[in-house]
Amino acid sequence: MIAKNKKRLEISLLICWIATLLSINSNLYGVEYTDYQILSIKKNLLLFNYLRFYLPFITIIFLLSLFFFIKKKFNLVLCAFFFYFFYQLILLFVLNNDINERVYTVLGEKIKNYQLVVNAISTLLIFYYSNIIKFKDFYKNLLIITITFIGFISIFFCVQLMWEFFSKKETYYFYVSNALAAEQLSLLQANPRITGLSRMILLIFFLFYFINISNLKIKLIKYFSSIVLFSCIFFIYGMQSRGSWIGVLLLIFMNILFYKEKIRKKILTLIILIFLPIITFHLFIKIKNYYLTEVTQKEKVESTQNLAKNQERLSSNYTTSGRTEIWRNIISIVKEEKIILGKGPQSDRYLLTKYIDKNKNIINFQIYENNASNAILYSYLCGGIFGLFIIIFLYINFAYIIYKITFVKRIFFKNNILLNFSIVTLSYLLIRSIFENSFSLFSIDFMILILCYFIISETNNKLLRKIN
Repeated sequence: MIAKNKKRLEISLLICWIATLLSINSNLYGVEYTDYQILSIKKNLLLFNYLRFYLPFITIIFLLSLFFFIKKKFNLVLCAFFFYFFYQLILLFVLNNDINERVYTVLGEKIKNYQLVVNAISTLLIFYYSNIIKFKDFYKNLLIITITFIGFISIFFCVQLMWEFFSKKETYYFYVSNALAAEQLSLLQANPRITGLSRMILLIFFLFYFINISNLKIKLIKYFSSIVLFSCIFFIYGMQSRGSWIGVLLLIFMNILFYKEKIRKKILTLIILIFLPIITFHLFIKIKNYYLTEVTQKEKVESTQNLAKNQERLSSNYTTSGRTEIWRNIISIVKEEKIILGKGPQSDRYLLTKYIDKNKNIINFQIYENNASNAILYSYLCGGIFGLFIIIFLYINFAYIIYKITFVKRIFFKNNILLNFSIVTLSYLLIRSIFENSFSLFSIDFMILILCYFIISETNNKLLRKIN
């Protein structure tokens, strides 16, 4: 039955992937807008956001129904992730705690945790079926859809950032922009964090870098990719996100180590791709200060002082942005709560908030974040010893396949855009998970990590078939 409808099934899985992407960052904000006086455009946005939020529950029903018609095939990584999320789902049902009551105050937000787990399992099922049926170019299509999706989001917010940059004289770097302020909403939904937006731009940078150095003969694509690369570094630098610069430095390191090209050309490429956008950004600051803004001499002095206050975080801030304090708090929480089995998905939000509220009169907290900011610590809080074991196993598995492709097969930085992108991206996401929750919960990181893993695995399997 499935074999006869292979193309329809492929299209259905692609639609499920799109639905899963659309549900990211969807919350049931905007209940207060249900007043009959609301503008029709806001009503439509509210309806669209509700649909986005509940899409995963429709998608999972369809994906689970397919399970009975497709032959079964074991995959270790998918099974590990499945048990990781399914165990947390069980904890939501079994544990008698007040997490849902304490964290979520907006009507309907109590099911947010269920939505995240359902999304994660839906993603796993998409790859489970695709791994069995072996659609042609399926992973390539998934990547195109994903990069297009994050590309539109990036353009939407980068336009706002540039508008604010030139319209507000006190704004010099994007990380202090009001356009991405946590309390602001875009289309009645929470804005992404500056780190999240810069990470999306970084992924675009990775892909177009490998397109740029590939053997493609179409010059128009080469020129377009160069413009995209320039723009990506321009905005990543303006956002001053050190996490994204780790990704840029990782790519530079891998380029030097694995890309067979003359040193002189590598240096020239580095100057054009990295230093030219940075110089351009500072040139824009100069233009803004002295040409585009009509100010008095006093205001010019104040503007220079503001620039000094809003100096580069990359060169002036060598701290961990409070992460070490958060990690110490988590260790204290684990000891106090005697956490062994875990507390369920997103329990870091509840536990850290509860700990800070309880001890704020006796401890001088510098950071009031309720995000674990580390995949391993998040996994332990949510899944206990079982979650910790699974996440460590996944780290080892991903590190091994990167090592195998890079140092054993030696096919990294060859003319394979998808493979090169996947190795760099998978490596970066593993590093990013040290200082962000990243793929330890359902997110764009999680979806891209699984996609990159299967692109690498598919390439490895093709090599094995050629040998045999």
